[in-house]
Amino acid sequence: FDIVSEVTGRRPENPAARALRKGTVVGLANHTILMARDGSKTPIEDSASPILGHEGAVHGVVLVFRDASEKRESFLRLERQKEELSAFAHTVAHEMKSHITVIDGYADILRVEGITSPYLDSINERAGKMRSYITTQLQLADAGLLIGESAEIDLNRVVESVSKQYDMVIEHETLPRIRGELQKISQLFNILLDNAHRHGNADKVAITARYEGESCVVCVTDDGKGIPDKHIDSVFDLGFSTGSTGFGLAIAKKVVEAHGGSIRVSSKPGEGTTFEFSLPYEQ
Repeated sequence: FDIVSEVTGRRPENPAARALRKGTVVGLANHTILMARDGSKTPIEDSASPILGHEGAVHGVVLVFRDASEKRESFLRLERQKEELSAFAHTVAHEMKSHITVIDGYADILRVEGITSPYLDSINERAGKMRSYITTQLQLADAGLLIGESAEIDLNRVVESVSKQYDMVIEHETLPRIRGELQKISQLFNILLDNAHRHGNADKVAITARYEGESCVVCVTDDGKGIPDKHIDSVFDLGFSTGSTGFGLAIAKKVVEAHGGSIRVSSKPGEGTTFEFSLPYEQ
C-alpha cells in the first residue's frame, strides 16, 4: 500500500498504522496518490477505522479506499477554468486602467490650462478609487491560483515579516514549516492581522499551530471587539463589508483552499476572534 502526497511529494504515514496507534478513525489528506507496482498513479480517498474489543482494546483495523480519478479530473477542470478567468480578468483590468489613466490625465490638463472646478478633484478621486477596486478584483481572481511550484516556507519568518506593519503585540510559538506559495501565504497572514487591527481594534494577537493528520492547523486569535453573531456566517462572503471593500476575508479563504485547506472563524463579541485554517506541512 504505497501512497504519496501530490502536494509535498512525500510518503505520509499509512492510515492503517495511524488508526492502530490512535485508536480512532483517520483519513487521508487531499491529493493523495496510490502508487501501483507497475508505476501507475491513482488519486484516492480513504478512511481507516480501528476494530475495538469489549474493553476498548484495538484488535485490528479496517482500511477502505476508493478511486478518486473522476473527482480529481473535475478538480483539474475547475483549476483550468480559474486560470482562464484570471487571464481574462487581467486583460480587462489592463484595458480599464488605460482608460482611467487617460481620464485622470485630462483632469490634470484642464488644471494646467487654468480651468478650476471642484469636479476635477472629484474626477481624480474617483479615478483613484477605480484603480484600487481593479487591483482588489485582480487579487481576488488570482487568490485561488497557485503560480509555479510549491516551496518550503518557514511560517516563523512570514509572521515576523508581516508583523512589522502593525502596531499590535503579535506573539507566536515556534511555528512549523509548510509547503505553499510564499507570496500568497504572506498575503493570508497580512489579511488576518489587518482584520484584527482595523476591524477588531485589537491590541494583541496570538498565533499557534498544531498537527492534524497530514495538515498543520494554524490559529490566529485576537483580543479585539469580536464579530457580532449576525455577521459570523457571512465574513467570508464576497462583497460582505462593515466598512471596507468586503474582499479581504474572501481572498483569505481562496488562498487557503488553493493550498488544499479550509478556514473557519469563531468569535465572542467583546472578547475577540479566532481564525483557524489548515495548510499542508513540510514533514
